[in-house]
Amino acid sequence: FLSKSNGKGGKSLLDDDSNPLLTERLRSSVFALAAHGLGHAFGWFVGMSAPPIELSLEPAAVANILMLTMFWVGVLRNVVGLPTNHAAAMTFVVLVAQYMLSVPSELAFTYSQSIILLMGSLEQLRRKDDYLKTKGGHGARLFFVYSLQLLPLFFLFPLEMFLCKSHLSGLGGHAIYDLYLSIAPFMIYYAVTAKENNKLD
Repeated sequence: FLSKSNGKGGKSLLDDDSNPLLTERLRSSVFALAAHGLGHAFGWFVGMSAPPIELSLEPAAVANILMLTMFWVGVLRNVVGLPTNHAAAMTFVVLVAQYMLSVPSELAFTYSQSIILLMGSLEQLRRKDDYLKTKGGHGARLFFVYSLQLLPLFFLFPLEMFLCKSHLSGLGGHAIYDLYLSIAPFMIYYAVTAKENNKLD
């Protein structure tokens, strides 16, 4: 839907000129989903969900640090919008904090998602005026809808941490979280563009 036409010879609803904030948000969501999938693939490859950070020259430990570095620099650049040098510095801080806190493997994804949500929320608040000053009100709707779609994640976090084996695993476990992340961009798109679609009909 990133190139969807309005069907009447006009611009796409996600044209950079007509809806740049929504285009930017959806493109960052696509990158975030790809990065999340990469994390799962790496965990499957090394035989655990999220290996702990180890200061070692063992191939697995080095590969883990390199993967996490690439992951965080990419996420902080594309999802949070930091310049590359700032993203690299923040990556160092995030990884050192994870090591110093001895974050266990079962909480590594929760730690990562918490950092992403915190940084993403701060970035959105920093650009609040950009959202609220857009013509047609779609920026304000995007600001509201994006904030609203984050709320279920705060419900899923404690379920995964404390009730996964007893309750969540029977319903699909972490797959529920991944499913929600996958459909969230579609929900944002249709919620924000609903008014524009009604005008075109």
